[in-house]
Amino acid sequence: MKIIRQMLPVAVILMAVACVKNEPGDHAEERTITWSPAPLRSSANTKAEYTDFPTDRSFGASAWYLPAGKKWATDADAAQGHFLNTEIIYNGSVWTSRIPQYWPSTGSLSIFAWAPFSVKGLKCDKGGISITGHTMQATPGYEGTDILVADPMTDQSRGTDNGSIPVVFRHILCSVRFTAKLSSASENRSYTINQVDLSGIYTSADFADGDWSSWGTEASYSYTPSEPVQLNTGEQVIFPRTMFIPQHTYQDTRADRPRLTIHYTATDSNSSISSGQFDLYLYRKGTDLAAWGQGKAVTYCLSINPEDDYIDFDASAGGWQGESGVDISFESTATKAGNTLVGDADLKQAPFGIFGYKYESGGVNLSQVFESSSAQKVEYGTSGWTYSPKRKWEAKLYIFRAFWPYDAEINSGSDAMRLAIDYSTARDSHDLMVSFNTRDRANEGIAPVKMEFRHALSALRFQVKFKEGEETDNLTKFYLKGIYPVGTMFYGNETDTFEEGGIIWKTNMFDPDGENLLWEGSKPFSATETATVYDGDGLMFIIPQTLSASTDRTASLNFYTEKAGDALHAYDFPKATLLPGKIYTYTISLDKSNIQISVDIEDWNTIQSNTDIEMKIRALIYIVLTATLAACSKENRKEEEQQDGYGNVILDVSTRTISRSGAQDGDAMNALRVWIADGSGKIQYCRFITPDQEATSQEFKDVKRGVYTLYAAANFTDLDTYTEGETINEAFTKRVLGTIEDGSAPDFSTGGMPLSIVKTISVGPGDNRVSASLKRCVGKISITVRNNIAQQTAVYVAGVGLSRHNPSAGYLFPQDDGTIPSVSQNVGFRDFKEDDSAPELYKVSYGSPVQIYETYLYETGVATDPFTFNLFAGIYDSATEAKDVKFHKTHDHTFSKNLDAALSTAGKFLLRSSESSTWYIGNSAEGAIQPREFDSDMELNGHSLIHNYLWTFDNIDFTKKNEDGEYEMTTRITNVGTGLKLVLDSNTGATSMGSEGTEFTIYYIPDSGLRFKNEDKYLAIAASNSIGQNAVLVGKPAKDNASLWLFRLATENSEDIRHFANCEYEVPRVDRPVNYLDKYGNSQTLKQISRNDHINIVVNIFYNRELGDFEYSVEGWEKKDNETTFD
Repeated sequence: MKIIRQMLPVAVILMAVACVKNEPGDHAEERTITWSPAPLRSSANTKAEYTDFPTDRSFGASAWYLPAGKKWATDADAAQGHFLNTEIIYNGSVWTSRIPQYWPSTGSLSIFAWAPFSVKGLKCDKGGISITGHTMQATPGYEGTDILVADPMTDQSRGTDNGSIPVVFRHILCSVRFTAKLSSASENRSYTINQVDLSGIYTSADFADGDWSSWGTEASYSYTPSEPVQLNTGEQVIFPRTMFIPQHTYQDTRADRPRLTIHYTATDSNSSISSGQFDLYLYRKGTDLAAWGQGKAVTYCLSINPEDDYIDFDASAGGWQGESGVDISFESTATKAGNTLVGDADLKQAPFGIFGYKYESGGVNLSQVFESSSAQKVEYGTSGWTYSPKRKWEAKLYIFRAFWPYDAEINSGSDAMRLAIDYSTARDSHDLMVSFNTRDRANEGIAPVKMEFRHALSALRFQVKFKEGEETDNLTKFYLKGIYPVGTMFYGNETDTFEEGGIIWKTNMFDPDGENLLWEGSKPFSATETATVYDGDGLMFIIPQTLSASTDRTASLNFYTEKAGDALHAYDFPKATLLPGKIYTYTISLDKSNIQISVDIEDWNTIQSNTDIEMKIRALIYIVLTATLAACSKENRKEEEQQDGYGNVILDVSTRTISRSGAQDGDAMNALRVWIADGSGKIQYCRFITPDQEATSQEFKDVKRGVYTLYAAANFTDLDTYTEGETINEAFTKRVLGTIEDGSAPDFSTGGMPLSIVKTISVGPGDNRVSASLKRCVGKISITVRNNIAQQTAVYVAGVGLSRHNPSAGYLFPQDDGTIPSVSQNVGFRDFKEDDSAPELYKVSYGSPVQIYETYLYETGVATDPFTFNLFAGIYDSATEAKDVKFHKTHDHTFSKNLDAALSTAGKFLLRSSESSTWYIGNSAEGAIQPREFDSDMELNGHSLIHNYLWTFDNIDFTKKNEDGEYEMTTRITNVGTGLKLVLDSNTGATSMGSEGTEFTIYYIPDSGLRFKNEDKYLAIAASNSIGQNAVLVGKPAKDNASLWLFRLATENSEDIRHFANCEYEVPRVDRPVNYLDKYGNSQTLKQISRNDHINIVVNIFYNRELGDFEYSVEGWEKKDNETTFD
């Protein structure tokens, strides 16, 4: 019976035991951050059929920390990562991170969140969430991964709600399906839909700043229903709901516009069957059908008149609430009746939206005026312009930015600094206006804020007449070609300022062929009667743009008249730039020989609107304001004394530790160098300091406002030639530290360990406090051994082996791309015995762990091969002293598993059981047969009794084949270690060793193994029933797996290898990969050591004296961390 092993598999464990700091602000209370995902609304999309955020899924989050008094809107650049790319899970009671995160005791967190946690190409930084190269599968019915992005949660503090963060997710994909029905029942004709194709669809794009862009890769979809769809008067699905990347169906720059192709079969009353197909462009006659926007579930319904071949549209688009959203109807033509200019009375008929910020002098403490970060709705009622809930005035500065109408297509991210609004002349017919105002509450009082709206669009009026004569005609059709019908208006400055800025339009989707701003009807004209094309005011809104007659983009006006019939009048526009707020009247005078076009431009009227912020208890506020001004007057004078446009930089530098060892371990600064460079790399400020401490604070006065790069280096003075006025170059940023030789490590006994940091800083008015935590330019490896065998044992360690992942050079400053110097080569690590004072042996007693090795190394970059480790150790009785430990040198062996090659060579062999493959035949020092279990062939390598497990044969001659197809030969078997021969008693089956030995017949079964036979007995392995006893080697008549043996040809190496000579057991020197647990709890192989990483390998040793089994144990692994400091 095979002995059951009771130990864990051999393993080496990696344990990062250093102190990890996961937040910039200390937390006085261990208050864990929890989360409250808001309920999601159900949808026709099966990926969102739930009310609450599903507890079996996880989402991701990143948070940045700002100290008290700082706000994300103004101070984001100075924020520090609190936790990044962290997975949030439901643990059965609350939502929390896999690795607990804590609220800082002071300051605030600004947080971005997304779901699911793992999205290919997703990146989260201070600029928000972006996804690069997101690709959808071009398969009908594919719904893939429903990606959710939460509204940014800025300036969050622990508060009183149990420290829980509310998370409101929104969908950033869309879904579309197509249905069809008969407009009426018919006995004359029926339709069956056999196949539906959708082409010209983008399946890849990038997501950034809350929107999709950079669409690429067009694809086609083809859907064949499992059963042909027989149409009736009820809606039936002909193309299943499919998830898409949001995109406009108005794609006018491509030849292959989004198109639906329907393959059908028609059957008439005479049972005559005909098949065909028709193409439907989702873009038709300048109309952008329901745009596929974020979070939209779009349904197109095709209504087919069974009495003819025409198909009409209607489409519904709404939120992720199924198919019952707001209906959008599309008539058979896209005729524009005309637009109406908005005056004061018209303005009051619809609400406007407004954003507001309040702040203190210098932009400090910027915050929202209204409750939501979305636009506040302001409506006109019996009491004037009003909104809810009302807000009170404070002693602060205010800015307001508004737009009309409230339901305009406002982009996410719009605020009081800047508006972004989408407009399509095919979709929108309303006027678009914007307004801006400011208020200094202290100096301008609390009167209603006047919002004077500006028109953001241009307006066109076209008039047609004959130049002269008596001729009359009727205008029947009019449209424009070669214009931009779609664009985005930006109102404000490109950078966050408190000024109005201008109106800028960014046009896209140029339409060279579409019939834009189409009008159809009948209007008479003559030399005395002018036909104004559009109805009402005769105006049509257009996005401000340059009308061009260039060869690559020609804008033209086109019309038909009754008498001319199908003859098209087409004329190029005179080159003109259409400006916001202008009305352009084009008078077209027809002549028999030519056409004359005159243009007149007039301004629109200014529209005013007032809103107010309610204030009560005015006297109290004035008193508080006065007191505040008095208290701050001294500080204000101080700021006035400081030069305009300058600030002070207070630099707090630390080494992130409190231990001290003369700066050799990077825990203090003997010399500190600080450089502050502008955007061109020119050094504007520098300072050389000798602090000799763990932390220091330095102040730079009158630093010009702007963005700079801070470089700091401690315990390194070779860059002192770089002073103010010099330029930071590659010789500076890629400064290489001293190189090391093979078998050595970076040495910092003189001058201390170099520390460095590179950081972008923003300087504003007043005091700017910058925290710079210097990091060591190297990593560190420590190895600790624990003896877990028994109190009566001792483990003596005489050496360690580490794979050659020891770079010979490193950079002083960290590199953005993580590269290491090109001159660096991997060399061997330093010797186990570091110097003459170090011991040659480490004795590890039971229960008393000992650190046996420690070394520094430059950061490695990502290695191709994993880091490996081995241990040279022997197990002794606890009473053994170091002086009693003896060594000897032997030749190690390699073992071949090629059986055919082994049998053709007269050499030394291992005999390994085929059935119990870890048992080997051996001969004890006393000459007794001793089969023994080893973990592998290599565990025998270097063993003090290796030769007692090696055997030779008197002769090898496998040339004869028996009738069973087996090769056979006759030989005796001799033990290499003792010189004795193997004896098998054919009567009793007992085995022993002797000087003569038994002559065995050996049978070789190709691709299987060998058998040893003496008369009717086969040499076989029989494990003892009693644990702790060696296996028994016997002779048995049965020809089974127990009597099948494997050969391993042993090749002796020429180099003498050092081994323990008198130990009870020598730990096998086997290279094992160094592993760690990542943040998901998965075991990963270590392939990179970065600066400031401390890799602490802790080895637990177990040894079963009865079984002779040696084990490494596996204890909890801890991930290496770039923020880990050295203990």
